[in-house]
Amino acid sequence: MKKIYKKIGISLLCICFSPTEVLSDDRLKLPRDIKGIEILVAAGASYDNTADLGAKELMEFSPTFALMTDRFYVDVHTVSYRFYPSEDTILTIIGNQDPLPNESDIPAYLNIKSGESYDLGVIAEKQFGEYRLEAKVATDITGTHNGMLFELATGYDYNSDKSHFEVTLGTRYRNEKRNNYLYGVSTKESNSRLRSYEAEADLTVFLHANYTYEIYKNLGVTVGGTFESLSNTVKKSPRIKSNAQYKELELFAGLIWQFSIYD
Repeated sequence: MKKIYKKIGISLLCICFSPTEVLSDDRLKLPRDIKGIEILVAAGASYDNTADLGAKELMEFSPTFALMTDRFYVDVHTVSYRFYPSEDTILTIIGNQDPLPNESDIPAYLNIKSGESYDLGVIAEKQFGEYRLEAKVATDITGTHNGMLFELATGYDYNSDKSHFEVTLGTRYRNEKRNNYLYGVSTKESNSRLRSYEAEADLTVFLHANYTYEIYKNLGVTVGGTFESLSNTVKKSPRIKSNAQYKELELFAGLIWQFSIYD
């Protein structure tokens, strides 16, 4: 038993001090049933391009570590727990750090906020065979901006003994408080190079897709990507690149190693 606790402790240290993430999602796993407590380690190449002014296109090595059970998931940015009211209905309580830009090359005069808020939310999912409908509501619980986030999406999942493919298409609503914190510029924040700006609520479209294949026991390959459109209220913000065509594009390809530490 002491060896088991030691394994869990070491794994949690890896999670807590992981410097970066790989398309963090509590559905990122090998296409098989989870047995007991498992550790997921993923590493590969990622591409990230955002509309944030000063943020460069990034192509880099990205590792991630996660601890999971059949209901619980935690990595360095996300914690979630799932309930199953019925066979085809899933309710998920999820908390995650708001993914704000933190690139060191962003000019200091932009006064970019970086990871200062944390969201707590609920996801309701209804499955219809291989198809699903999802609704999400989340709010900042730190008091940083008290903004709200709403999502409505539809998805498709294909499963076989060795592979899993999913695609999700949805719309995302951010209220005025949230957008004004992310993209607005108050009078106090403004300067000679950064004009004041009050952002409004907006509605964007997002697309997420992922494919995972288990090539050997506990080892698999995964490829995926996420895209989000750019709304007019964000595009007009002085914090955004003038030639931006979309809010964010993320791509990833890598290996997954997932193993049980307690059955």
